[in-house]
Amino acid sequence: MVAPYIEHGTTPFILPPSAVLAAAEADIRRYMENHNPFACVPYQAYAFHRRDVCRVCSRLPHATGADIIREALAHLERGQLSGKHNTRVLYGMPEVLEAAIRGSVADDDSGEGEGSGTRRQQEAEVGREHQVSARPAR
Repeated sequence: MVAPYIEHGTTPFILPPSAVLAAAEADIRRYMENHNPFACVPYQAYAFHRRDVCRVCSRLPHATGADIIREALAHLERGQLSGKHNTRVLYGMPEVLEAAIRGSVADDDSGEGEGSGTRRQQEAEVGREHQVSARPAR
């Protein structure tokens, strides 16, 4: 893999795909805190581009880090032109973004651990947890 060049011609550090996925999942938590009117925390900046994070989190009720990375891959130029250096570094390595998605898919299909299973299975489990009984309370 060839690393992208920064303005002065040196290659930056290369993030492991697991760190990229963790940054995307942390952005989901930041979105929830930033859009919670009862939270008493100051606004927190995102690692990925704000528009990508907000689009994914507002459209999908159970957004994952892979969803944010897919949105980032669809709009690489937006992140590469960002004013934040870290965002430019993330969007400047599409190979690492793709590897992070492949890693998250492999983790979902492994069948191990608490977070195992496909996304559809996880959503079905969440739906069962939140079902309301039709029987009246006694």
